[in-house]
Amino acid sequence: MIAIISDVHGNYEALKAVLSDIDSIGVTDIISLGDIIGYGPFPIECYRLVKEKASIRILGNHEYAILTNPRRFNPIAAEAIYWTQQIIKNTEIPADIRKLKSAYLDSPYLFVHGSVENPVFDYVTEIDNNAKYQEILDVLTKQFKKFDTCFVGHNHKPFLCTMDGTLYPHEKISTFSIANQKLYVSIGSVGQPRDNDPRACYVILDGDTIHYRRVTYNARKTANAIIRRGLPKILGQRLLKGI
Repeated sequence: MIAIISDVHGNYEALKAVLSDIDSIGVTDIISLGDIIGYGPFPIECYRLVKEKASIRILGNHEYAILTNPRRFNPIAAEAIYWTQQIIKNTEIPADIRKLKSAYLDSPYLFVHGSVENPVFDYVTEIDNNAKYQEILDVLTKQFKKFDTCFVGHNHKPFLCTMDGTLYPHEKISTFSIANQKLYVSIGSVGQPRDNDPRACYVILDGDTIHYRRVTYNARKTANAIIRRGLPKILGQRLLKGI
């Protein structure tokens, strides 16, 4: 079994809770799809812990912005990037970020932060019709012939894009077969969920089956730390609602 995590975003409380859950179910490996930092108050602690625990770490757009600039970001996200740059500038983290790759292929699986079309910045969105999905399927087939399933983060929402439209995990159905089809698996976010569920979210890959897991953590503690450390208050408020 492999655990796939993404978008920790400096939320140390959520990360610790997810890693504890991972330890409890016999996972053999962890893959991180990027954005370990950004938004949250504990970038150093989160980055180092993910580096210790995950065998594969993918470059996210927030890591990329740390090395360049947040010109693609809204003002609140940009403020958090500038804050994070100052916090980590005298650590080993910037040099380590420069070593990260934008994609990892382990046939039949591809792992990116964004999408096949742009592994760092592009968003995979929910698809409601087969015609739109066929366009994506063509891209998958032409550009990456050696994989069937592409795991992505970035949008902070858990869902699957399939030939039959979009599937969403929920309390009654959180396990899906991914055998014999090309599809996107959007794994959700550990540190800043945006599907109206404040619990941390990640995915277990077990053979041809994926399991979405939700983990409760002390979101209030992270929200208070965001205010205490001088980050925009809204970044803490949204954690309490999962938006």
